[in-house]
Amino acid sequence: MYRLILYSVDYKNLTDNNLWDGCKKGDLRAYNELFNRYAPQLYDFGMRYLKDEERSQEIGIDIFLDIWQRRGEITIEKDISSYIFKAMHFRCIDYLRKKQMVYVDVEMMKDDNRFSAESTDYPMRYREANDSYQLALNTLHPKCRRVFQLSREENLSYNQIANQLEISRHTVERHISTALKRMRLFYHDYLTFLIAALLTGL
Repeated sequence: MYRLILYSVDYKNLTDNNLWDGCKKGDLRAYNELFNRYAPQLYDFGMRYLKDEERSQEIGIDIFLDIWQRRGEITIEKDISSYIFKAMHFRCIDYLRKKQMVYVDVEMMKDDNRFSAESTDYPMRYREANDSYQLALNTLHPKCRRVFQLSREENLSYNQIANQLEISRHTVERHISTALKRMRLFYHDYLTFLIAALLTGL
């Protein structure tokens, strides 16, 4: 009489290579262990670039989902951890490039009389900047304008906007990209001033 012996595998004690081999074979427990092992570090790594916890987590989750979905296609040259962090690096850079973020040295602007509320032409410059902003908004397609306002004025994440408007995240990103390009045409000389005013709460 033969007896079937089952061996319990402690995934926490497996090496990264063992876990990756398991992932390629469709082992969800191996995949979950990789996720638990590296996800927190990956989020922290993304924060160095984005300074945005929610965005870092979103990108990190996307990377792990992509790894699982493409586990049969991905070629790991060194080790899975290097692949994961390299993917995070490039996705963060790509995110910042697409978003076309504008960095402003607020402290420097506070010392610049042109941006001071005590400046004699401040009210006029602020009104002109705000008028340019409103004009740019009004030239956008209504759906594009709504997406942009939800993102920039109500601080909703891309996923929250997608859920609220019942559209895809890709559509949200496309609208934001379109809006930013249009804004630059209208801000021109007033862009830096407007951002400084908004960030300093003037």
